[in-house]
Amino acid sequence: MSEQDTKLLALLQSCVKGDDRGWHAFVGDYGKVVRGCLSGYFRGNDQKIDDGMQQVFIKLWRSGLKDFRGTNRYQFLSYLKLITINEAKTYFRLTAGHGKEIS
Repeated sequence: MSEQDTKLLALLQSCVKGDDRGWHAFVGDYGKVVRGCLSGYFRGNDQKIDDGMQQVFIKLWRSGLKDFRGTNRYQFLSYLKLITINEAKTYFRLTAGHGKEIS
């Protein structure tokens, strides 16, 4: 296991244990990945991107980090992107039809 993988797993354990500094470091390190992924779905709408980021990190905070069973950074990035994509799809499903005019 590489040093980078070891650091990531330690950071995830820190977050699971409720360490605030660990959580802030995690959000700082991986917020760009989540934002980049959501930018593809919500092109140019910073409010929706921010809302989506919040939902992703809430999901990770509640159970997502505990559920991760991988052993390296690449597996975690895949896991993180999957959660992010699913949250974007959930947003679209929940808001489908909103804003349409009724004649």
